[in-house]
Amino acid sequence: MARNGSGTYVKVGDNVVFDTVISETYYNNQINDIVSALTQSVSKDGQTTITGNINMGSKKLTAMAVGTAATDSLTLGQAQANAFGYVASDSGSSNAYVIAPSPAIAGYAAGQKFAFLAANVSSGASTLNVSGLGVKNVYYQNAAISGAMIKAGALILVVYDGTQFQMISPSDSIGSAASTTSAGIVELATDAETITGTDTARAVTPANIQAKVASTTAKGIVELATNAEAVTGSDTARAVTPAGVAAAIAGTPGGASAAEKANIMLNAFRISVNGGLSVQNMVDGVVDGFEDAAGVDTANSTNEVNGDSFYTAPGSVGLIAQNVGTPSTNFPTRTTAWNDGTTSQNSVAGTYAGGSDTYYVQKDYGAGAGKWITGWKSWSLSDDGYVTGADTLGITFQGSDNGTDWTNIQAELQASDSAGLAHDNSTGGLAAITNHGSWRYVRWSLRNVTGNNVAGVAEVEFYGAPMSTVDMTLISNAATALAAPTNVNLVIQQKDVESITLNSDLIAWVTREAGQTFTTDYGTDEKLDINGHGFLNDDRVMVTSASQDLPAGSDSATVYYVVNKTTNDFELSLTSGGSAINITDNGSGTHTARRWKQITLAEVVSLTTGRVLTGTVAVSGLTSGTAMRYALVTKNTKEQRIHAVALQWS
Repeated sequence: MARNGSGTYVKVGDNVVFDTVISETYYNNQINDIVSALTQSVSKDGQTTITGNINMGSKKLTAMAVGTAATDSLTLGQAQANAFGYVASDSGSSNAYVIAPSPAIAGYAAGQKFAFLAANVSSGASTLNVSGLGVKNVYYQNAAISGAMIKAGALILVVYDGTQFQMISPSDSIGSAASTTSAGIVELATDAETITGTDTARAVTPANIQAKVASTTAKGIVELATNAEAVTGSDTARAVTPAGVAAAIAGTPGGASAAEKANIMLNAFRISVNGGLSVQNMVDGVVDGFEDAAGVDTANSTNEVNGDSFYTAPGSVGLIAQNVGTPSTNFPTRTTAWNDGTTSQNSVAGTYAGGSDTYYVQKDYGAGAGKWITGWKSWSLSDDGYVTGADTLGITFQGSDNGTDWTNIQAELQASDSAGLAHDNSTGGLAAITNHGSWRYVRWSLRNVTGNNVAGVAEVEFYGAPMSTVDMTLISNAATALAAPTNVNLVIQQKDVESITLNSDLIAWVTREAGQTFTTDYGTDEKLDINGHGFLNDDRVMVTSASQDLPAGSDSATVYYVVNKTTNDFELSLTSGGSAINITDNGSGTHTARRWKQITLAEVVSLTTGRVLTGTVAVSGLTSGTAMRYALVTKNTKEQRIHAVALQWS
């Protein structure tokens, strides 16, 4: 046998022994076996035909020739080059493409892939004939191609699916122009071309769209106005929505702008002040020129002081100037010092000799250091008063911002018995005044109204407070709306004494809520207990008490944040999401909590005596109600005056 079943060659017979005769049979068998083995071997010149599968034993064929026939082996290089799937160009015509790969394929088979350079542009449905085997349809995305989807000179890749050729990528996607009916390349439009809007061949980018802004003369994109912008009515670039129109109608009585509305209220303020009117109710609003305190919730407001038709927040009232004299001597001289060391400003150097002249003692607190004036004291020369004889004497107390123009803080006091004008020289009583104001210059003066007797004063003291050493919370009494409003407008006539930053040094709040009664249990927790209160975390809440005895740790001057709310209780915090305030007793009487909305204030009218501020806010998120209130909160101890407030709703 030449080879066993494992391919191993095995000799025939025994080994030959030296010096013996080889038998004919032995020799012939060996030679025949060798011939048979060689016949079964592969000849290197290719004469041998392989009759079975050859196991290469993990070895490779090297130095192979490039295959040229369909039955030849393919080298790795040919595979990399797709040598038999690429054809330089077709030889057909438009819509009828012909390629002849070498070697030729024997028949169509699913999965066959060919790439060729098209010689002609297509105009519609097309076919492909490969190796003369017959035409097959050329499809794109399983549909017959259309138009110029094949371009002349374009590289076309097709795959046979068993029925027709599917084009992998149409050449027009990389070389032909797009249209409304076919895909393709497209040029991007410029901003100018986009704005013109007549080009039908270029594509518009998002940046182009942003450039096409609408105007009164051109169509384009437009930003929608907020409700506040619609109410203001001064924006010329934004479009108003139906909601904005509704807000403008609701928030702008008579179609007036914010400035016009402010001017309307300014006239109402002046009417109120000039007429000495108390708080005035209007249809859907209320006006208060602060002629009195009727419109202010004085029980829950803090540090509010009503001056000459305005509210402000002075500091602690006390002695603010003292010109020390001697009860037995005449009027202090010009050089007599005040208790702070500054020089007294007097009209005479000694005794007032009578006549029609006025003499005075005056104090200058300095620029920006004006004082809130509440009263004065003076000491006469004797128990008989300021003047000898029966003359009529007048005492006047005045303030000034410039030292030239004077305002009577108190109307002139007159009496023929001057002892009736002031207290005796031993005590000096306080003459309290109500026409408060902040003044740089303050003076006390006296004159003989009739007669020419000698008059004099021993000592003068001024009482009042430094301005704005505390903050003020001014809360209005409730005004009743006819129906629950959804929008509230606030108009304020205000004057800066110091530089005021709106919405920081002056913050405005409004509400429509009647409020909900709450109780506390300080021994257990810090919670305000109200069944089904409906408040949400971060709602802004103020608390009040009919008895003015709120639970210790809370106060009516603070707008708190709701924190840690549950269905039937919540806590109060000074910051959003912050720690709850510490409640240390339950207070007494009936306690009320109500939510407020902040109004963003803006100056709309400038006056020589101050300015008019306004703002609008939606209150639909508050509990439905008709009890309309405002709260003005001053911050950072900045001196300012609130001359009038109008609250409007719709």
